[in-house]
Amino acid sequence: MAPATGAPPAQPIRPAPDDNQRAFRVKPRYEMYTWIDKRASGQQYDPHPAHWLRLELEYRF
Repeated sequence: MAPATGAPPAQPIRPAPDDNQRAFRVKPRYEMYTWIDKRASGQQYDPHPAHWLRLELEYRF
């Protein structure tokens, strides 16, 4: 039974794709790697810190 507040029922933000619907997804990702040891060998890594930028594209049909 629906609540008696007079508000309409909540609607999903985006319907889930069914078998006949195409979907496109973009997933960016940023990573930073740094070494926190103070040894000389740990400070010789180049680049320090290391930055990684990834972009994943997915298309479903």
